[in-house]
Amino acid sequence: MTILNRPSFQVIYLIVWACFAVSCEKAELGGEEPTVEMNLEDAPVYPAPRVESAASASVELEPDVVEKLDEEEEKEPVKKELTEPELRVFFEEEKIVLEGVLKSRLQRKRMEEQLGVAFSGVRIENRIIIDLQRFAVGWGNRVTDGFLIPYFHDIEDPVVEYDKGVITLKGRGTETQKRVFHQLAGIIFEGMFSRELVNQIEIVEE
Repeated sequence: MTILNRPSFQVIYLIVWACFAVSCEKAELGGEEPTVEMNLEDAPVYPAPRVESAASASVELEPDVVEKLDEEEEKEPVKKELTEPELRVFFEEEKIVLEGVLKSRLQRKRMEEQLGVAFSGVRIENRIIIDLQRFAVGWGNRVTDGFLIPYFHDIEDPVVEYDKGVITLKGRGTETQKRVFHQLAGIIFEGMFSRELVNQIEIVEE
């Protein structure tokens, strides 16, 4: 300031500049926040979250995998119901033939061996099939010695059948033989699956 107490030019300039600076600062404080420009091309891009419905959430299999699964289901063994055994013994062209279906391999083998010993000069042809889906029967262990051997010794053109629980006796013999073998067959073939005994033995003169 001068001696006459009048402000100099420099002082006036400083006061004006200070007022301008304060007004600018207030405007900056009271105004909107400054915005920052961003380049969107440089911003990272994230994939949108995937929303799956309950239906689409199931696992999809390849066609060849589906075909293999179908084939495996088809290859699953189907359980068969157990059925009754079958047996037929008869003479055919000077040989004794065994036919039928049994569950036991041992019974099949035993019949052939015991008949072979009892009829050493006769050929034994064993056509019995083994099927594990057949019921096991106790008479298969005793039928050869207990019935078939004496029956084929005494009866002419003998035939013995067991089918669906029905025992059938065929051939020719005396009245006594017919009665005796009828009773014997009932004892030998006794079991839960034996239902009926059909005696078709033709009676010949003694």
